[in-house]
Amino acid sequence: MDISQLYQAYKQERKTPLTEEQFLVLLIFFPTLLLVRSEPTPDQTARHYLQRLCVSMGRSFEPMGYQEAQLASLSTHYLDEVDYLMEQVAVWEDNFLTCLRTYLNAFPVFKPVVLDALYSFAEISERFSPTEHETLHLLVQTLALEA
Repeated sequence: MDISQLYQAYKQERKTPLTEEQFLVLLIFFPTLLLVRSEPTPDQTARHYLQRLCVSMGRSFEPMGYQEAQLASLSTHYLDEVDYLMEQVAVWEDNFLTCLRTYLNAFPVFKPVVLDALYSFAEISERFSPTEHETLHLLVQTLALEA
């Protein structure tokens, strides 16, 4: 499944306002959602991190000429999609990871972006559990993020 196919399947199910280009940003940061979700007892730090991540995802469109109101709206849409995916991860995880791995193999320049987001969460987590360590290791292997 390529990005366009995944986007169409997602849009059919979710009716998201995200464009395909905006969806790609969500896809790139999806592994971070899995890592946050693996936290045994999610705390306010995890929620705050996700909120900041969504703002950053939205702001990534600032160089494309998006105005402040558009950036804020996009960040809100990202948070809505993150909340949905956190609840529906079992439905989307395999397709998202397969699609992302294919994308990262074609565009390895984005591997450090994914890896940095994962490690950023690991660094701010108050108690990085064995489950989170295992999830991080599995994601790095699955997506071939490190040589």
